[in-house]
Amino acid sequence: YFDAGLVNLLMVPGNTVREGCTLKYDHGRWYASIKIMRREVMHPGPGDGSLCGIDPGLDKLAAISDRQVLKNPRNLKYDDARNLALSIASLNPDKEEKKQFQEAVYRHDARQRRRVLTQCRQLAARLCNQYDFIGIEANSGVALGIGSRFTGATKTLLQCLVHRCGNNRV
Repeated sequence: YFDAGLVNLLMVPGNTVREGCTLKYDHGRWYASIKIMRREVMHPGPGDGSLCGIDPGLDKLAAISDRQVLKNPRNLKYDDARNLALSIASLNPDKEEKKQFQEAVYRHDARQRRRVLTQCRQLAARLCNQYDFIGIEANSGVALGIGSRFTGATKTLLQCLVHRCGNNRV
């Protein structure tokens, strides 16, 4: 059995094998692992020289120069509630209940991170299709003393934009 998708991926012009092939025999079947370097595919903009600016924020995920404001799925109120829930859990004398409560909080954290990532990817796709050049404010939050609360979403947004549009457009 050979996966046709692997052959198609290898045959795309610009893709090259990076480190040869590793063969493995497991449970009566052979498996092949091939590391490849895929060529970078950037999505071209509209070509009209349009530009937009993005201002990441604390309460909102970002404000865009086309007057769109994006809500932040993980805002400061959530962060405060999360810290309160974890401190209440730490006071619980029953270790099993404490562990279950903390795991529930961490599962909710994972859902929140997925929501932020999904929103950043959707925004990056829309902006790359609409604008030729995208500027994003380099906020660190250090002046406010609470930079770690919003720079994670800003970094994610920047990574999504660079991945989708390329360094030359962001």
